[in-house]
Amino acid sequence: ISGILIAVTLELCGVSALPVAVGMYLSLDSTLPIFIGGMIRLMADRIRGKPKSEAEAETSPGLLLASGLIAGGTLCGLLISFFPLFDNVFDMLGKETNIASFLDLGKRFFGKDDGSGKAVWDPDAVREAKITATVVFGLLAAFLLWVGSRKNKALLDDPK
Repeated sequence: ISGILIAVTLELCGVSALPVAVGMYLSLDSTLPIFIGGMIRLMADRIRGKPKSEAEAETSPGLLLASGLIAGGTLCGLLISFFPLFDNVFDMLGKETNIASFLDLGKRFFGKDDGSGKAVWDPDAVREAKITATVVFGLLAAFLLWVGSRKNKALLDDPK
């Protein structure tokens, strides 16, 4: 009830409740990429110029790419969450497999031998993993800015 009252109060004050709500329940490490995405959108809009219509703004190449990345990330997250279930099914069939371990690239590239022959790793403790993640995030942001700053020629040629 208090959340509803806060949202109604924010809307009555002319402030959108959604960003405030997201900021209230998500941690800073989750909201920072959202903020960076907003800054990329702002830069892309300034480079590309003001859209002539709402349709052009909603179908810009950058927005479509960002939406696809969000949907792809969600689908991959759902798929990965089912891996333990598949591993349990294989265990019941007498076959030994661990799909999640096979796809754990962090352990494969940054893992250290624990003495028993198994690779272990702590993502928060490995400096190289953080640097790699930051570089990949930067490349993805640059690609998104490049795609988002291009003008959508099909919409510009539309006589409407």
